[in-house]
Amino acid sequence: MIKKKTLFVLGAGASMPYGFPSGAELREHICSAHTGGRPLVNAVVNGCGVSPEHVEKFRDSFLRSSLPSIDAFLAKRPEFAEVGKLAIAYELCRRESPGRVIRPEGDDNWYKHLWAAMSWDAHGPAVLRNNQIRFVTFNYDRSLEFFLHESTKHSYGLDDAEALDAWKPIQILHVYGSLGEFHYLANDTARPYKPATDENTLRLAARALKVIPDARQGDIAFSMASEWLTWADTVCFLGFGFDRLNMERLGVSTTLELLRSNGAKTPRIVASTWGKTPSEVEAVRQVHLKGPLDFFSLDQQNLMTLRNTGILD
Repeated sequence: MIKKKTLFVLGAGASMPYGFPSGAELREHICSAHTGGRPLVNAVVNGCGVSPEHVEKFRDSFLRSSLPSIDAFLAKRPEFAEVGKLAIAYELCRRESPGRVIRPEGDDNWYKHLWAAMSWDAHGPAVLRNNQIRFVTFNYDRSLEFFLHESTKHSYGLDDAEALDAWKPIQILHVYGSLGEFHYLANDTARPYKPATDENTLRLAARALKVIPDARQGDIAFSMASEWLTWADTVCFLGFGFDRLNMERLGVSTTLELLRSNGAKTPRIVASTWGKTPSEVEAVRQVHLKGPLDFFSLDQQNLMTLRNTGILD
């Protein structure tokens, strides 16, 4: 089991091994009129009653804005919030592939490495809740929940209800909402993990998303995430872009400074900084973390970051 208090902060790169796009890729899929664009329009227009003119205006405006992400765009154009959330729901819900989570392509299957650490010495499912681990995720997808469910179910020979009861105490905080609460049965707020783009799926998923930054100020989810930073002995950023606004909301530098001023120990901070230049990594340290601390970054993907820093040993 994981006995050191470990907080994972997950960005889009953490879900990419399991079939989900980066922020830039999501932008491209939404804006494209040729590679998958028309089905998106049909789903939003025919299934959810949005006018085709409004959908096309949204996509054209998003494309011409040159803003890097759908979230950044909707922050400035709230009149497109409804259609924007439906577009996000369409692009992500159709990628909920159970097979891709269980057997991902490539060699960055960090979920499997995580489960090995979580289940080691956990001889019964009830013991899983003793893992000292929490997750703050900026992603909408529920691939982590599905992975934990399937791994628990088949590792211990449980039915769905027993598996859900066993892993559910592991805390996963979606600060920007999710594609509906995970459950193996469908209800008014939850849906199974499977690819779907029907009207009910899109509406349920879109309803659970938070996309307008101004509406997030003072959000209870971010307050809880900040509290978890004080709980952790280790904070591990995986697939995270260190967006300035997200870091400010998470309150990392403020929390670290508070710990220092109270004479408390600051957590060890580990980060996958895949693709970032040395100067960009240093900017993360100086702007968002500040002050003396144990900061270890690797220009490696998720799994190799975990293995080379030994945080799950």
